[in-house]
Amino acid sequence: MRLTADHPVIAALLTTLLLLGGCASSFTSPFSEEQSQLYLQEVLSFSNTLPAVDMLALTDEMKAALSEAVPQNLTPAQRLTAVREFLFSEDGLNIQYHADLTKTAAETWQSRAGNCLSMTNLFVAAARNVGLPASYQTVQVEPIWNQEGATMIRYEHIVATGRLPGANRYVVDFLPEFVLGDYESEPASDNVAFALYYSNLGAEDLVDGNTERALQYLTESLRLNPQSTDAWSNIGAAFRRSGEIRLAEFSYHQALMLDGRNFSALNNLAALYLHQGRREDARKVEAQVARYRRRNPYYHYFLANGFYERGRYDEALMLLEASVRLKKDEPEFYLAMARTYARQGDEASEQKMLAKADFYRHQTLPVPQRENNHRFWNDIVELQY
Repeated sequence: MRLTADHPVIAALLTTLLLLGGCASSFTSPFSEEQSQLYLQEVLSFSNTLPAVDMLALTDEMKAALSEAVPQNLTPAQRLTAVREFLFSEDGLNIQYHADLTKTAAETWQSRAGNCLSMTNLFVAAARNVGLPASYQTVQVEPIWNQEGATMIRYEHIVATGRLPGANRYVVDFLPEFVLGDYESEPASDNVAFALYYSNLGAEDLVDGNTERALQYLTESLRLNPQSTDAWSNIGAAFRRSGEIRLAEFSYHQALMLDGRNFSALNNLAALYLHQGRREDARKVEAQVARYRRRNPYYHYFLANGFYERGRYDEALMLLEASVRLKKDEPEFYLAMARTYARQGDEASEQKMLAKADFYRHQTLPVPQRENNHRFWNDIVELQY
């Protein structure tokens, strides 16, 4: 999948609009426990001819290059600096961030480019190879959307993290544009990261129309992490495209049991009900979506951007004001208002909004500058991991 925006690629797919979820669910499944077990076995036993892949494997040649660039007689802190410089500086491999296909650590090394997950794979593999503690961390960032044909894509984020002896935690972050804001993070096991890798590949194939292979990747993702609401939503979309309506409905319900505000699954489930002529069921789901949309400031912001692009600045400002009412401390809302006022020639209002954006930006943890194609967070005791 080639994305048209430089953002991470942990994607959730839908055919209409997608918003950010991430909360406990009170959603109840219409399937009996016996039916659910049968459908679950059917989904997870889907034929899989995928070759085995070790996302973190490095070749002997790569290991030798790392050993030469990062001597073992260095302190852990010095080795951490040496790994970062060797992989990402202009004097080293100079591996670049690129919102491209998801890759293993070795593929990212060989191609000298990778997306957020790809570069994190490489860093984790390289750091562990030279004896440094390194693991994955999933991060909730502000919702970002992109569109590929008839499919909307939600982006999330993943970083590499570790704790050196006698030091606080570090984070290596490859996202080009990243403002912490309401930063929330969760440790992620290798299995969870591997599941994200297969989920990404499945999402990419689904966008490209390769439904059969998408199903294989997504099945593997769920085998590794059956608690992934996005993988369940994605495989639901794949089942629907392949004509497996019964499994599609079950998969959407599984996603919603895990996260009742997974708008991808909600929208797709409503569309599925309409396709089946189940209008009352669709109406109930759509009503739930509408309630969440009204309370989500980023939904109004997303719509405002569309009006701005069409030159409908008054409508854009109305929607941005709704965003601010729901979340007054988001700098991006004020920057969007400033851009809109600038287009209207209202310089006084533009400057006022820029000042508010600057004020709220300084209320959050300062974001390090990008250096050697990534940001390095060191001794970040403020971020409660």
